[in-house]
Amino acid sequence: MRMGNAGRSAAGAAEEARESNALLDVRGLTVTYSASRRNHVNVVHDVDFSIGSGEAFGLVGESGSGKSSIARALMHLSSASGEVEFDGVSWLRQRGRPLRRLRAGMQMVFQDPYASLDPRMTVRALIREPLDINRIGSQQERRERVDELLELVGLTSEQGDRKPSALSGGQRQRIAIARALALDPKLIVLDEPISSLDVSIQAQVLNLLTELRERIGLTYLFIVHDLVVAEYFCDRIAVLFGGRIVETGPSAEIFGSPLHPYSRELVSATPLPDPTQRRPLSGRSTKETVVAPPEAGCPYQARCALRNGRDRCVTEVPLPRPGPRGQLVACHFFEEEPREG
Repeated sequence: MRMGNAGRSAAGAAEEARESNALLDVRGLTVTYSASRRNHVNVVHDVDFSIGSGEAFGLVGESGSGKSSIARALMHLSSASGEVEFDGVSWLRQRGRPLRRLRAGMQMVFQDPYASLDPRMTVRALIREPLDINRIGSQQERRERVDELLELVGLTSEQGDRKPSALSGGQRQRIAIARALALDPKLIVLDEPISSLDVSIQAQVLNLLTELRERIGLTYLFIVHDLVVAEYFCDRIAVLFGGRIVETGPSAEIFGSPLHPYSRELVSATPLPDPTQRRPLSGRSTKETVVAPPEAGCPYQARCALRNGRDRCVTEVPLPRPGPRGQLVACHFFEEEPREG
């Protein structure tokens, strides 16, 4: 879904300005998995997005949409093609020592705080490990940095001497956040960081991430399937379906006036906090049988309320076009109202 020069111009001056000041700029990112020597599956197709410094940018979509595959590719945990520029550096081309040096600027917090922490190590040792590996500071400076990080994420000195098994899920995720902060990164990739936590703890972790962003100027790429969380936390959102971005825009517009048929379906299925209110229903029932995205044309064609038998949806992948309120929408007919069906 790469945009040419004409497409970039059509996206508007505001989008161009954002891209020129982007901390992370992703162009044509494609992730391919090999099922066998001859069978290759594209799970992410030609994805474009940019994240400005200090921004919280969300990737939302159902399971299998490609969200976590994008995160893993950005962290060099899986191979990918395309162009990724991070803090002015061509990111995907980095290897070996240059990559290890630059990787300090982009860190990741994983979904499962139980599996992502070594149970044999104390909390202090876990937070200190990135400093030891990168040989940052003296022994005393490392100890002081660990104490600083414990306080920053709301853990006590006593908890720092324990092992992860002695702490709750929310406290373990705070350890993972402190560990990600140890190298003073500019960008943190958050891969479903609260989905395995109790609802009562989720808000605490989200509030901590918000406070850290305001206090030290962090930038976030937030992978999430819960649209209520995305609306609360993110400045801008990209909606994925079938490994492609179908709509990008400010959170308020995506949730208030979604333009892509899939975005409309997602938002209409999201509960409102006030039980007396209801969201407008999308033009298609959410009980549709899930169909694998086709190899040609629009990835959403089999479930779309706007297709109405038109061949263009089957033969031509829609390029992103500007909507009226700052969105970019990859749909040939998003200006039309969906028919009930």
